[in-house]
Amino acid sequence: MNKISINENWKYSADYQKDYLKKDFNDKSWDTVCLPHTNIELPLNSFDETLYQIISTYRKTIKYSADYKDTRVIMHFEAAMISCEVWINGKKATSHKGGYTPFTVELTDFFKDKKDIHIAVKVDSTERTDIPPHGNVVDYLTFGGIYREVYLTLHKEIILENVHIIPQGILTSNPVAMIDLYIDSTIKTDETTISVKLLDEDKTIVETSSYIYISTGKSTERVALNLPTNLNLWSIDDPYLYRFHISIKNKGDVEPNEIIFGFRKAEFRNDGFYLNGEKIKLIGLNRHQSFPYQGYAMPWRAQHKDADILKNDMGCNIVRSSHYPASRHFLDRCDQIGLLVFEEIPGWQHIGDEQWKKESLRDVEEMITRDWNHPSIIIWGVRINESPDDHDFFKKTNEIARTLDPDRATGGVRNFEKSELLEDVYTYNDFIHDGTGLALESRKAIAKKEVPYLVTEHNGHMFPTKRFDTEERCTEHALRHSDVINAAMAADEISGAIGWCAFDYNTHKDFGSSDQICYHGVADIFRIPKYGAAAYSSQIDPEKRPVLELASLMAQGERPAARIFPVYIFTNCDSVNVYKEGKFIGEYFPTKESYESLSHPPVILKELIGNQLSNYNFSEKESEKIKEILSALMMHGKKALNLRRKINMYIILKKHKMTMADAEQLFLTLCADWGIKEKSYTFKGVYDGKEVISKTAGPSFATKLKIETDDVELSSEDWDTTRIVFSLVDEYGNICPYINEFIEFSIKGPGQMIGPQTTAMTGGVIGAWIKTSGKKGTIKVSAKTSRFESEEISIKVK
Repeated sequence: MNKISINENWKYSADYQKDYLKKDFNDKSWDTVCLPHTNIELPLNSFDETLYQIISTYRKTIKYSADYKDTRVIMHFEAAMISCEVWINGKKATSHKGGYTPFTVELTDFFKDKKDIHIAVKVDSTERTDIPPHGNVVDYLTFGGIYREVYLTLHKEIILENVHIIPQGILTSNPVAMIDLYIDSTIKTDETTISVKLLDEDKTIVETSSYIYISTGKSTERVALNLPTNLNLWSIDDPYLYRFHISIKNKGDVEPNEIIFGFRKAEFRNDGFYLNGEKIKLIGLNRHQSFPYQGYAMPWRAQHKDADILKNDMGCNIVRSSHYPASRHFLDRCDQIGLLVFEEIPGWQHIGDEQWKKESLRDVEEMITRDWNHPSIIIWGVRINESPDDHDFFKKTNEIARTLDPDRATGGVRNFEKSELLEDVYTYNDFIHDGTGLALESRKAIAKKEVPYLVTEHNGHMFPTKRFDTEERCTEHALRHSDVINAAMAADEISGAIGWCAFDYNTHKDFGSSDQICYHGVADIFRIPKYGAAAYSSQIDPEKRPVLELASLMAQGERPAARIFPVYIFTNCDSVNVYKEGKFIGEYFPTKESYESLSHPPVILKELIGNQLSNYNFSEKESEKIKEILSALMMHGKKALNLRRKINMYIILKKHKMTMADAEQLFLTLCADWGIKEKSYTFKGVYDGKEVISKTAGPSFATKLKIETDDVELSSEDWDTTRIVFSLVDEYGNICPYINEFIEFSIKGPGQMIGPQTTAMTGGVIGAWIKTSGKKGTIKVSAKTSRFESEEISIKVK
């Protein structure tokens, strides 16, 4: 099989007329675009969401090539939102409903006269009530356009339409791979040979198998391949991937294919989730695939980066592709890095009529047959998210899943207790936590019986938080996520908890914060983390990388009554050494008693007096009493001075012949109250006896416009992208979160900014994606505000 990208040089019109579908229509005045493409570039927020709900038209001429002679040519659409018709040379060739799964068109007959062919695609991006997820309100935007890639594949007489690899006997001494091949052949009598080779990561052949069959047009053939007894299993920490080289040979013609695959055994049991026989607690986040301005239309690199952020930056071991099948690029990356996936069909609370259900059943089939070879996917979501029970409908969705892929679990996300369980796993959105009391319901309270159980959403709308909200709110946001993670870790019967959600996202006006942004993410819409992200990243194994997130600016004017305590440090270090103006004052430890089940509880600072009382003539016992009194005053004010504390203070003052004025001066010196010159503090994380990470905070102001890029090299093929983050930082490198100055981007070379060239900082920072223009060279990017100018960075386009 030869694969050819045809993403470049499409002509596009943001409207539709019947004449646009004609073979000889003159489209020279239309925009020239490269796929993936959004039908309209949207503002960041506060926009009319009907802007993208249009019918638009794409056209392309595919030049005839000698490569197409005596060849079957198939055109593949990865996805188009939400319904489309494909016309070839003015005649309708096919149509497809549903915006998240692929479809194909055979072009072979159109090339028989050895002439160019003309493709026209009518794309309906309106919210059609006959196609999931629409029919009622939906808490996300589906955007529009041909937003995933399109390509051609070239074949001889035989097409290998799909491959399903079904491992058997994993964790036994006789592992076997049963390989189902879905074949479409124009040869119906000849003897045909199928060969399968299994290659390891070094591309060394480890096993081979062959099979001879008689071609019968469309057929499904099964090949068995014995697997090595020392099989390397795919896991979270070691996502080992093999390669299946599959070739079908007839009359000297060969149809070659390669499938990348990982062997693992994933099981949901009544007492939790097991991967390769090892019990693992699933902790992760939900993810929407949308991006600022571009909606869904982002190429492979941006999809990979989202997976990297979830696994490597945030430390998640699972992601839920809410509420629809993810990009294959995202899933490929999850396979590569060991990020588990809960993938589900499109939908949100609403179940439509029989036609709607028919489309949903097709979604189940198309999702599974597209993605069944991904080792990262451990469960299929075959129920409409948060919908009511519908026995007949969900019986069918489960039957389809179990017929197509019997070894993978099914789940169905609901938000009410005692729901009918037709799936293998009771998957439940648990929003009980309000910052106090119960963090998660028990399985007994929700499910009818003892069954595999997974929490698929928590927090989210219970406490929406903007990255530039007050310090207290941002900290509370992180603590609520920590509370739920702690509860999930403690409950043996809960397989895990997947938080809502990873990134802020654009949504309908009925949701979000009235500006078309839903601020439920632990990172903002540009993937810039809030404190909430540290609730997850602080649980990363410190051997992989140390984490220390100080959830405070250490600025007394930030909080009510100028009280900065308590201060929370989210860290995976053993302890934190604190320095005041460079001088060591104390070592502080995680608060294990409050988070008994977290591997790495936060450090909670109730004071920063530390060893400073050693400069006075107090006994050790007196120093502890004074520290306790001053700590209470810093957090709660004078109301904290109960009778016991007053008596203790009186005794100490009398013993040391100190006046109340002396006591007040002691408080001012040690605690730096309002109006007193503030001090800077440095916090150094200690792991295995060494200081491995450091952060400083204190009185400061913006000193620099910092520029950072995710990638320094991009591809010139089709279009590529990378994110650049601009931050206004203080002298310690901390983002100044309340600056909203304008920022003007400058870009030179073979690329352009996605979105406006001039915008505003959002709480001291803004992200931006650049896109390549199909040419090689060097892109140079910089920016300026009213006060600062960033450095210029260079990005090679090869």
